Amino acid sequence: MIRRFIKILIVTLAFGFAAFTGYVISSSLEQQFLKTEAEKQLSGLLQGPVEIDTVRLALRGGLFLEGENVGAYPSESAPHEPRLFARQVSAEIDVTALLGGKFRLSGLLLKDVTFEIERRTDGVWEPSPIAALARRNEKEDPNPMDRHLGFLAAFEDVTRTLLSEVILADRFEVQNGNVILTDHKPPVEREGASPVRTEIRGLNGRIVHHWLSGVVDLRLGGAILGRHQRDTPLRIEGSHNGAGDLQIELAARNLTLDLIAPYLSVDEGPVEVSGVWKGHLHYKTSRMEHGT
Repeated sequence: MIRRFIKILIVTLAFGFAAFTGYVISSSLEQQFLKTEAEKQLSGLLQGPVEIDTVRLALRGGLFLEGENVGAYPSESAPHEPRLFARQVSAEIDVTALLGGKFRLSGLLLKDVTFEIERRTDGVWEPSPIAALARRNEKEDPNPMDRHLGFLAAFEDVTRTLLSEVILADRFEVQNGNVILTDHKPPVEREGASPVRTEIRGLNGRIVHHWLSGVVDLRLGGAILGRHQRDTPLRIEGSHNGAGDLQIELAARNLTLDLIAPYLSVDEGPVEVSGVWKGHLHYKTSRMEHGT
């Protein structure tokens, strides 16, 4: 009787161990497949390589793909760290598009984000989406004033891109973002000048594309850190009506004007700017380069 009990116990334990081992292997393979597929689809959306530490699927009023320690756009120079890194990412998958065989996001939330943008000494921007946007603005203006204030045209082009095109998802949100811009080759050459470094801290905001009306809303807030290592609160609000009419408002308190000095010049040379600016800047336009 005892021998029979021991045999049954051994068989039960062996079966349980085999079932547990099978579950672990199956679960591991499932996680690896999900991770590989998520990296592949996000790489396509971001148009650059993506690496995810951990990923999982979640159901809560929709189908969500959630990842931790997500990095994209590895630097072309050593140590090849990702230029875009988020501690947490939550992506809502458009189920209707998925049923049609397309991977599309209804919403994308990035938490604790660091985005490093750099213009190298050879004039090339990193990462690749910024380089593509810069190439769109590469033109020589015959008008000296337009040439010297070319950063305004770039500002409009970037704004119109954000408010006219879907950026990864219909609803794109950032919480606790940090953007670092290092420019080794600003347009205005100054002898002995160090690279221009600008940082935006505590960036929180969202861009929402209303697919039915075509209206786009932009809300961003943060603090910009300039060359004097002083935080300046900054707020940006904008909208696009889907028919070409764009408007944007920028509000700041005590923004040091030397931030834009490396991008201002006249025929005689660089322009020296000092002092601070506070207030609201309203900009409206119905087509490129015809704003007020």
